[in-house]
Amino acid sequence: MNKTLTRILSGLGANMFGQGVTIGIQLLSLPLFLHFWSISRYGEWLLISAIPSYLSMADLGLVAVGMNRMTMLAAAEDFEGAERVFHTMLGITIGVISVVALGGVPLIVLWSLVYSGMGAEQTLALVLLLVASLASIYTGVFDAVFRSSGDYSQGVYALNAVRLAEWVGSISGLVIGGTLVSVSCGLLAGRLLGNTATWIYLAWRYPRYTWNLKKATRQEFRILLMPGLKFMALPAGNALSIQGMVILVGMMFGPVVLTVFSTYRTLSRTTVQVINMLSRVLWPEFSRQYGRSDFGKVRELYGWGTVAAVCTSLCGAWLLAMFGEIVLGWWTHGKVAYDPGLFRLFVMVTACTGFWQVGMILLTAVNELGTLSLIYLVFSALSVGVAFVAGKMLGVEGVVLVLLIFEIAMAVFCYRFVKSFFAREDRPAPSVPANG
Repeated sequence: MNKTLTRILSGLGANMFGQGVTIGIQLLSLPLFLHFWSISRYGEWLLISAIPSYLSMADLGLVAVGMNRMTMLAAAEDFEGAERVFHTMLGITIGVISVVALGGVPLIVLWSLVYSGMGAEQTLALVLLLVASLASIYTGVFDAVFRSSGDYSQGVYALNAVRLAEWVGSISGLVIGGTLVSVSCGLLAGRLLGNTATWIYLAWRYPRYTWNLKKATRQEFRILLMPGLKFMALPAGNALSIQGMVILVGMMFGPVVLTVFSTYRTLSRTTVQVINMLSRVLWPEFSRQYGRSDFGKVRELYGWGTVAAVCTSLCGAWLLAMFGEIVLGWWTHGKVAYDPGLFRLFVMVTACTGFWQVGMILLTAVNELGTLSLIYLVFSALSVGVAFVAGKMLGVEGVVLVLLIFEIAMAVFCYRFVKSFFAREDRPAPSVPANG
């Protein structure tokens, strides 16, 4: 069997496991939390846990860009260069965690106490979640070793096992303590345990990559800096679009409406999880084939990936529209009411995602995200502001309508940027592009 196809199928199986973990966590979390907590208490947890997501931007996108560059260098058999990038990434990660832990976390805690009106329990829970979020930055470094070694699927299994450990820890805290602090403490314990186990495995399995900073260079840092800053707009945009909307809805409509909003969004995004599984499995292959200057293979992978993603999104939307009420009633045991108009708006939002996800992954994988990432960030920020106005005028339905407009706009812009990328096919493609 073709090696590329073998890797894709292996990665697909691993991502099926990963999406199974994601969907399982999402489906099980709601009934478990509502069994021990009221809807209002659960909404409070959603609001607090949304804040640390912004720390995913702390590495300035340098780790993700370095991961792509490592994979492309390894594909070109420049293993010395790949290790140089790895050491530079490791240094960046250690530096970012140190700076944010010493400076950023105290500021966030001060804000929570002085301006947000949080109590001691909420603030302590937030601190624990912030530490867990900082620890998760190492995920990119771990993933880079797996990808550049041609073992992407093993990385997916390992990193999702860490997520599972994190979730089990949080549920253990829920059952044992039943407080915001105990849940956060369990989540942090699971993350630290998973990180430690992954690091031990990587050090044993891939001795080529030594865990020190001997080969880290300023030049490599400068090479990663500009593409990294552009990439940073993606997690920033995601935080605004996903968690920002959670915070907005919670502040505008209260924890009960926030629970309904989050429940509908989670259920409707099960289709997005499948699309992510299809698109992200292509990420390391895009990097690898572009590193080998096989532009034709990149185009072929993009074409088939987009067809699969679009078909999946449309079929998933139809299934959700037909059976969403039944699934919602079973999932929440009737505690969350079904609003057909609102739910179908959410389904329409997720149906649009399949039209641009693969294109975004392609541009990300080859470090050519460029202006599109900035457009994504601007649209995300504007959507939060416009959603506030729409929410005042139309209620929570107005917020979801803004999300739909955002998805349509991103599909249009992403298509144009991918088309421009392929229009440059006849250029001499560098084996490892230095800039995005």
